Amino acid sequence: MPTVIRLAEIGTSFATRERAESVVSGIADLMRRQNPKELVLDFSEVTVISPSFASGFVGRFFDYLKSADSKPDSIEVVGYNPNVKVRLQRALALYSSHASKSHK
Repeated sequence: MPTVIRLAEIGTSFATRERAESVVSGIADLMRRQNPKELVLDFSEVTVISPSFASGFVGRFFDYLKSADSKPDSIEVVGYNPNVKVRLQRALALYSSHASKSHK
């Protein structure tokens, strides 16, 4: 059974890199305690995220995963509205671009 993190329980709008750091820190703590095999990040009822939050969230989350002793077998992102989807996609593309350049 997957571990579901409902971001709307934290807030419905997210705007800063500092907030992203705080959210990812909470997710990381939960992952260390529960060691989930399946993780679901549920953005249902989150109305808006800023580019800064999205960039900070994606970057810190993947940086955490790189250093984590144990990682989920699957991570699914669900429940996002069009605004949240676009922001996360752009942040992921930017992160991937920077990551691929740093490995060359």
